[in-house]
Amino acid sequence: VPAGGEVRVLALGEAAGPPLGVFEDSRFEQAALRLGVGDALVLLTDGILEAPEEGGHRPGAAALLPLLARQRALPPQGLARAICEDVLRRGGSRIQDDMTVFALRNPEGSA
Repeated sequence: VPAGGEVRVLALGEAAGPPLGVFEDSRFEQAALRLGVGDALVLLTDGILEAPEEGGHRPGAAALLPLLARQRALPPQGLARAICEDVLRRGGSRIQDDMTVFALRNPEGSA
């Protein structure tokens, strides 16, 4: 989530791998990403991306990108909360899978 500009998705292959920490010998793809001053990085589990809306439709990242663009100024904890609240609102407050969000921001003056 850049401080300004277009929000984008960085996908690691078709499936990024098995759940983190489950298997001792798991291998994962790596990616390098440089965050500019004020940029945020938001990591999501499939429970967020695959959460169905009340009618059963699964909008995926398409529903989250506009939310992140609107809420980009929130601190990381606020971004995570806004994502979870949005998923719950669209899904009628039903949780069908884990909902894990990890957000961080490159603070001012740390480019």
